[in-house]
Amino acid sequence: MKFKLLQIIILILISIYFNLSNSTITNYVPLIGRDLNCTEDIPRASLLTITNQAYAMNIKFETNDEVFNFTFSKYYLNNLVALGINESPIALINYNNFTNLINNLTTESQFGLNNTFNFINTVSKFSNLDNLKLTTILNSVTQMLTKIKSIQNITVAFDNNIKNINSPTKVVMDSYQLVSSSLNFINNRISNIITTLNSMKQNVIDFQNELDYYSMIGDDVDHMTTMNAIMKSFLNNGFMYYNYSVFFSRFIDLY
Repeated sequence: MKFKLLQIIILILISIYFNLSNSTITNYVPLIGRDLNCTEDIPRASLLTITNQAYAMNIKFETNDEVFNFTFSKYYLNNLVALGINESPIALINYNNFTNLINNLTTESQFGLNNTFNFINTVSKFSNLDNLKLTTILNSVTQMLTKIKSIQNITVAFDNNIKNINSPTKVVMDSYQLVSSSLNFINNRISNIITTLNSMKQNVIDFQNELDYYSMIGDDVDHMTTMNAIMKSFLNNGFMYYNYSVFFSRFIDLY
């Protein structure tokens, strides 16, 4: 009796082993061949997901105009503070507002980039990905969207205030025109970040829907095909988020 029971247990274990062995659910391996360890790994891991490879190989994460504008905007605002009593009060307010905006963008971008490479590491583990992990990522992306939209509103309001300044002094108006140009660069980048984060958010929802579908259908081949397609889109969005955010994350190096 004990021998028969032992045979049954062995047969069950063998069956489980072969069922697991036949599973075709494997993890997604990024281009770099390993997990991402830092924000700089984001473009390295996702380079091949860019359809236009000529664009991808020659992409510039910042322009000379942007570097010039941001570097000298703060410098000129600081100079306006020292011009005299008529210009100093409002110049000091604008200088502080610009500095606070830069600090907020730097902090948020560094936070978002760190989140993104960790997101990629999590969703690429198809074999143990679950809705709890995806919900956590979805909430994080939503929070990133809320924060960057708030910063965009501040940027637009600040730019409107700058454009309403009227001074008879040419150097003052030239300085504020440069600042306004910088704020325009910021607003454009933020708009692209918002578009990208919305796409990332949809990727996470697509992952959730696919997990739910797989739990009902159980087709490994179809599941892997769909998961790989979503993963490539997620990597592409990660690349674009890096493209638009890394310049902001380096603001502290410019000043």
